[in-house]
Amino acid sequence: YFDQTNDINKCFINSVNFTFPPLLEYFISLGANINEKDKNGNTALHNVVAWNYDEMAEVLISHGANINEKINMEKPHFILQLKIIVKKLLNFLFHMVRISMKK
Repeated sequence: YFDQTNDINKCFINSVNFTFPPLLEYFISLGANINEKDKNGNTALHNVVAWNYDEMAEVLISHGANINEKINMEKPHFILQLKIIVKKLLNFLFHMVRISMKK
């Protein structure tokens, strides 16, 4: 699609649907606007956080995505990012319980 349209920002926004972080990094390296909004007014960071794609959220944040950007629900990204942190913490605790049960 990119080779047909040369619309790097639209391709960047839609690349989150592929859940492949190197694709995000590719479009970022070509100069995509990391805070570009889709037709619904959401950024790539909003979309990956909403779908719990934590690895992709980390890529976007590490490349300077605005975590305070308002979304349609008028909540900043950092509130939605808490979902990822809580999920990771629960996974860690579950893993620690499993390890201790094996002993």
